Amino acid sequence: MIWTALFDAPGKEQMENSTLLETLISSLPLEANDPLIRQVMAELVSNLNSLERLGGEFSMELAQYGPLAERQLWELVSTGATATDDSQSLSTLNLRLSRYIGLARSAEALANLRGLLDESIEIEGFNLGQNQRWNIIQRFSARDYVDARSLLAAERERDPSDAGRRAAIAAEAALPDLETKRQWADRILDTENPLPLSNLRAAMGSLFPTGQEELQLSLLPQLTENLG
Repeated sequence: MIWTALFDAPGKEQMENSTLLETLISSLPLEANDPLIRQVMAELVSNLNSLERLGGEFSMELAQYGPLAERQLWELVSTGATATDDSQSLSTLNLRLSRYIGLARSAEALANLRGLLDESIEIEGFNLGQNQRWNIIQRFSARDYVDARSLLAAERERDPSDAGRRAAIAAEAALPDLETKRQWADRILDTENPLPLSNLRAAMGSLFPTGQEELQLSLLPQLTENLG
């Protein structure tokens, strides 16, 4: 209840958003309960995403608090999971890494993810699973990471499973390329030769990640031409 009240405070003009962000970031190493950690980090990622979508004057706030959140979370992730009493559990580590992937924007944060992917960075007590590998690939696509396309191609070959194919669809749809998005929009809207539902969901869920609002506006006529 306390966290929920804090989350709502900026919208009710009871707290500056910057104060909420400072509170969320400073709490990251203090919480030990996975459901609370999940709640706090989901709000943090959502808040930063909102700042990016709003742009303009809000970009300064994102530029200040985005890197702070990245550094705090990476410090927690990189400590690993050991058998000591004061160590985080493996589930907590996975949870924190998932949110780190979701808020990684800076060159430093994306380089950390690349290090995990190519195993040049190792974390004690942790092995990067296939789902997290795909989460990183999808983040690279969404952020237009320099090697995003080649890494996507390599991961698609590495994981030919059904889940891997769906993840590859999501990663490709997330690429910030207008022609790629037009092609996926055509496939999504094709009712004569529809995609399997699972593939459709993967593409639709990743077509417009945060930071690609201009591409979304460019495709709006195509996506709405048959409405009404």
